[in-house]
Amino acid sequence: MIKKIILILIITISLIFALSAIILTTVGIETNRFNNLITKKINQSNSNIDLKLNKIRFKYDVKEISLFLETNNPLIYYRNTEIPAKNIKVYINFVSLIKANPSIKKINLVFNNIKIEELKKLSGTFKPSNFTSFLKNKIKEGKINTKLEIYLDQNNLFDNFIANGSVSNLNAEITKNITLVKTNFNFFADKSDVILKNIFSEAGPIKIKDGDLKANFDTGVYIESNFETNIKYNPKFLKYKNLIKDFKFIKNMTDLNANLKNNFIINFDPTYKIKKYNLKSSGKITNANFNFDNPLESSFLNEKIDKFSIINSEIKTNLNSKKKITNI
Repeated sequence: MIKKIILILIITISLIFALSAIILTTVGIETNRFNNLITKKINQSNSNIDLKLNKIRFKYDVKEISLFLETNNPLIYYRNTEIPAKNIKVYINFVSLIKANPSIKKINLVFNNIKIEELKKLSGTFKPSNFTSFLKNKIKEGKINTKLEIYLDQNNLFDNFIANGSVSNLNAEITKNITLVKTNFNFFADKSDVILKNIFSEAGPIKIKDGDLKANFDTGVYIESNFETNIKYNPKFLKYKNLIKDFKFIKNMTDLNANLKNNFIINFDPTYKIKKYNLKSSGKITNANFNFDNPLESSFLNEKIDKFSIINSEIKTNLNSKKKITNI
């Protein structure tokens, strides 16, 4: 009889634990006890944030092996500007919860599409300041879809972050009258690195595809990028000659069709001045034509050259702070 009672008790306890685990890992347990805690801890990290939470669910993340609090459609204001958040998860240290002094390990935020205009309003405290200037003055439109993980230290103060997501339909002014349009890419970022992948964009006669970019901010700024370009230049794109002005005789070019693979490296010092740069391109020129207002003379030719064409030719270029080499 005692064995049956013990067996029933064990089964009952096991079922309770199993049922609790299922509830915690799926629908969760609804509670309002932690609303003030989350708001207080986040405000402690940044006084410019005003957070208003809806119903909170207490859940368990199997992958993270951690308890967390979750709510949908929270109202988040940063410097009086609303951030369109879709979901927020706050991961809590279980031991600290038992000791009645809850400590937050990290905060996961999922945002709805953020428009560039909204991001400009939030950019007042972005670093470096010249990035803020670029964002406000050069970025014209676009949308950002992102997830953000904020890691806090033992004092519930900001320690690090991880952001990943995508940017779509971005338009940015590169130089006067020259603009990147239809720009799309995926991104990853933390305190020291930014990685962009699957970059596609257009700038007049130039189409960019299959691009990637890596930026490191440990000491100054180091940027490296690889991308392919398809160029179809004609006289209506005259202003775009400035992008390749380092090529000799570029002012005499009337049209160009080419497909190139490119790699560039730029190294900035801590004051964001360019220390050195290197651009390498290789590919094929399908067609290029040049007209010379002042015909070229050569000791090897009897006649002067006033027109010149390149057809179905391989090209390699190397432009950097010390040399400029083009081989066709």
